[in-house]
Amino acid sequence: MDANQQCYRKIIIENSNDNSKVNGWKHDRSKSRYRNVFDLIDFDPGNPLSLCELGYGSGYGYHLLSKRFKGMEVTYTGYDYHEDYFNLATKRYNGDFRLGSFKDIEDGVYDYIYAVGVFTLNRASRLLPYFIEQMNSMLLKSKKGIIINGFHKGADCQESQLFYFDLNNLILCFSKYNVRLVVVEEHKHEFFMRIVKHY
Repeated sequence: MDANQQCYRKIIIENSNDNSKVNGWKHDRSKSRYRNVFDLIDFDPGNPLSLCELGYGSGYGYHLLSKRFKGMEVTYTGYDYHEDYFNLATKRYNGDFRLGSFKDIEDGVYDYIYAVGVFTLNRASRLLPYFIEQMNSMLLKSKKGIIINGFHKGADCQESQLFYFDLNNLILCFSKYNVRLVVVEEHKHEFFMRIVKHY
């Protein structure tokens, strides 16, 4: 684990007793956020789909996904390197939860890799390159693309513990990669972004 990962993990552990601090949102709104992410998944009912979640937390997203895609050929794998979350998720649900970071995700196995609430805490400006490294690694490792969410600088109410992206700069970060499509849904305080690569 490098210095950036250690810093990231330290902040998560410090906030682990307050789910609203960890994710930047209250639990009762997480359902709508996952719904927005799932809406961006390009799913053909006639073909199987493999999904990987980075940062599954309590595993609640897996629960929502299994209801949303019930009876369809959708497989799920989740990665989170917070051991407490791994223990919690595996106790609550029967999904394929793994203990590890984005660097442990296998190359070319999953159609889409998505992250909900992973890029929300204000972890100091020096960690922005680490955010971008994670996102780019997710894109390169996926077969089709990635879906992420976060808060944007256009939010009319900003909190000091949260991180707010400049969406134009974020999109430019992917310009050097073989990106075919960028879809952004901008809401009052946050955004949902699907980045599709040529494949």
